[in-house]
Amino acid sequence: MTGNRLGKNIRALREYYGETQEALGGRIHVEKNTVSCYETGRHEPSQDTLALIAAHFQITVEELLFSDLSGLKGERFSPTAEGLLSGLFGALFPRVSSKRALGAEGFRRVWEGHGAALERMKTAGTDMEAWSEALEGTLDSLFGYLDAWELEEAREETAANYIGLYLFWEAVLNRGEAHKTDTAFFSRLLAEGGSPLRDCLEDASPENAAPFYEELRGLLEDPEAEELRRKRREGLILLEGSARWRGLASYYVALRFLLGRGDNDLGPALNCTIGYELMKACADLGNPWAKRLLRFYP
Repeated sequence: MTGNRLGKNIRALREYYGETQEALGGRIHVEKNTVSCYETGRHEPSQDTLALIAAHFQITVEELLFSDLSGLKGERFSPTAEGLLSGLFGALFPRVSSKRALGAEGFRRVWEGHGAALERMKTAGTDMEAWSEALEGTLDSLFGYLDAWELEEAREETAANYIGLYLFWEAVLNRGEAHKTDTAFFSRLLAEGGSPLRDCLEDASPENAAPFYEELRGLLEDPEAEELRRKRREGLILLEGSARWRGLASYYVALRFLLGRGDNDLGPALNCTIGYELMKACADLGNPWAKRLLRFYP
């Protein structure tokens, strides 16, 4: 594991939740010094123990192995916390990978750019130019995943990340119209805490808005952009047939309703209510993505 990423992730998660090594050891049935060895990289947990650690922190094994969770240290998410969107983005729209997928150069390059955009969000503060760069990075990744779609060894992970970024931008670009309701989940979160991303997105003037904002709105709303929507649907079917990512497919179905965007004629408020009930059902069935998101529900 490069740079002992796994050990650093375990420590970051443990400290984020305020647990001692002894407390975590009790949860995963090992001694305190074994947890210490995991964190320092002297030993690696077995597959069964990895699954226990991931379940305990309500993330996937893949996220535990391949994500950089060091940014969690010392941070707590709340709708009014500074750094709202970096926490919100990670909770709503997971960035996933696997060892096999990362072996595909085309996927890894896009995945790393995706991660860099998220890191930019964490450090942007109130710098609108930095937020614009971070958002542009998510767009580059959205279209980068389209280019990587035919990589067989990374197709499922490509589809998963594409869907997440597509739903993010779909929610952003529709909140000005269909999402003008106090019950729309994404709008409620952006409305609280004085988010700099909200400020960046809501002012569409050339001087202040992200420069690609109107261009992307036109792209997603253009009838000829059916290919983007088709890929979302195709990706969802792909994930539903995957033993590894089936739970993420269920999560994304619930999430799209929660964002007020069900494929129906219902209003966003009712779709949001349906989505919340679907998300609770997913969480009750042990879906790690749903369980994590519901911890943050306002």
